Amino acid sequence: MQLHHATAMSLSAGMFLLVLASAAGAQGSVAVPCDSAHVERVADGVYAIIHCDATDNWPHSNTGVIIGDDGVVVVDATYLPSRAVADIALIRTLTSLPVRYLVNTHWHYDHNNGNRAYLDAYPDIAIIAHRETRRIMASTGAQYAAGYVTAAGSPTRQYLDTLRARASSGKDAKGAPLGDAARAALAVRITQMEREQRDLAGFVPVLPTLTFDREFNIHLGRREVQLRHWGRANTPGDVAAYLPAEQVLFSGDLVVHPIPYAFNSSPVEWIETMRALEALPVTALVPGHGAVQHDVSYVRQVRELLEYVVREVARLAGEGRTKDEARARVDLAAFRARFVGGDSSRAEMWDGSIMHALVDRAWDAARGAH
Repeated sequence: MQLHHATAMSLSAGMFLLVLASAAGAQGSVAVPCDSAHVERVADGVYAIIHCDATDNWPHSNTGVIIGDDGVVVVDATYLPSRAVADIALIRTLTSLPVRYLVNTHWHYDHNNGNRAYLDAYPDIAIIAHRETRRIMASTGAQYAAGYVTAAGSPTRQYLDTLRARASSGKDAKGAPLGDAARAALAVRITQMEREQRDLAGFVPVLPTLTFDREFNIHLGRREVQLRHWGRANTPGDVAAYLPAEQVLFSGDLVVHPIPYAFNSSPVEWIETMRALEALPVTALVPGHGAVQHDVSYVRQVRELLEYVVREVARLAGEGRTKDEARARVDLAAFRARFVGGDSSRAEMWDGSIMHALVDRAWDAARGAH
């Protein structure tokens, strides 16, 4: 499958605008955003760095740190280069060994914009990805940063201007006075977005230097890291990193907790990839975003959701329904209860990623569009 430049750019815009809309809908919140990360040990010499979001609009990926006998493998490099620099400082508190390999699990910017920081810190590093990931990064990375973040009139700049005007007026989106907590939260959001402007000004992506198609094994002395691509899933080039001896899996966005990211996914093939993940013995699963899992029960839950949507939408498409009709008729109430429950903070992502994106992608697949 060839993901043409226009399609890739459309996806980046769609992802951005969906999250932007979610943030705008939550502007009345008075919670002060988090601006930090913590290291979680998942096995001997194996760690996950779990980040707070970069901005209202973009998360940082989780980052994996795998320490071997003679070097380190890092899995994913976050959204902002400055966060990657901070992660490198964290890694150096864990080991004095050099980072020899950086794995980009897929092309989304929140997993690889920090590549430059690792190359600057470790000039001999090999950056590894699936060949499709490298191709898409080459065609979209710089255009995204300029077009959607730093350019005058870009969606990010417009949103930042809105937040600055709100801080200056001391009133929220509905014209009500901001309380102290809301002012503090707004100040943090503005600071985060101003950092994003600085980090991505003149951004040039650092591309993978080593690519593969199906599998690639890394040996760090006695420690083995298996990189695998099972097919199109969340993106055309998803890669997971598996440590067979430790039974630790770094999934990238093949697994995102608590709501899957289905934007521009290939749900039919994604099902088979999830079956492959379920077959792996796992004691720790580090998703692309969200909390570390300690079995494959959530993987199974996502796979069951994908199977149901693909089956039901194919049935509706076979009846001659339009995409809009399929979206209205597919009944996801039971799955929504499992994934969202009573947590309103998950509802907007569910509606955008599953009710719209996943159903639309399944309908396209049923009609042979991809």
